[in-house]
Amino acid sequence: MYNYLIIFFLLTQSVLLLLIFTKFRNLDTKDNDFVISNGIVLALINFYFDMILQDKIDALKLQFDLDPKSKTQSYKAFNDSYNILLANSAKDIMKNYLSKNCLNILLKHYSVDGLALMIISNLKR
Repeated sequence: MYNYLIIFFLLTQSVLLLLIFTKFRNLDTKDNDFVISNGIVLALINFYFDMILQDKIDALKLQFDLDPKSKTQSYKAFNDSYNILLANSAKDIMKNYLSKNCLNILLKHYSVDGLALMIISNLKR
């Protein structure tokens, strides 16, 4: 009788240790996935800014009179258009350039608005 009881307790302890080990191992993997996904989105933001957004900003600057000596200064209109361009760029990055897996991992730590705000703030530099 005691042998069965000892075997039962040993099996219970081994199952509990196995569950605890797999739980901590999964937490470590989830944290690593977030760090990797965060690095991917930061590298993607830099790439997007250099290759795509810089040309759009230059074209936008040509549309507005930004000379401080000019009577038709259009800083406010430029800033409004610039902010709209950044918001559309953030949406473009999240929808077209991030993979579904990477986006899902990031959305576990950020809200959609928080992720868009992080992308916009990194695009502004």
